[in-house]
Amino acid sequence: MNTFSTHQEYLDAKTALMQYEMSANVYRTQNKTTGIPVEICNTFPYADIVNNDLRGKIEVYEFMQDCPKKYFLYIKEDNSTATTWNGEFLGNVHFGKEYRSNMGDKRQPIDVFGINGIKYHGTYYKSAGNYARIKAYK
Repeated sequence: MNTFSTHQEYLDAKTALMQYEMSANVYRTQNKTTGIPVEICNTFPYADIVNNDLRGKIEVYEFMQDCPKKYFLYIKEDNSTATTWNGEFLGNVHFGKEYRSNMGDKRQPIDVFGINGIKYHGTYYKSAGNYARIKAYK
């Protein structure tokens, strides 16, 4: 599992990400744009360490520490796993019977056994993408 070894390591990474994102937001606001050229991004604080791997590590650490009651995650059907948006493992999935909703899309009830020790239930929106919304069992 790709996560931090100490809480301080997590705090340092979270600070770096927040500083980077704050610089990006200032740029977007000042230039009235949503796109930021790569050469500009490289001048932001912590640009050398902020990447998708770091974002994934932060998400996994927060999932394990905060034990959220509700969560949005992605499903890999081929190996029955729940992941972050960039593929970091969050838990194993048990699938229920697929059905069509009144909107015509395919959905499937799921149970997720999270790496944080909590069992979740929710809906896998099968035909809309590979995402699911889950809630912790009471």
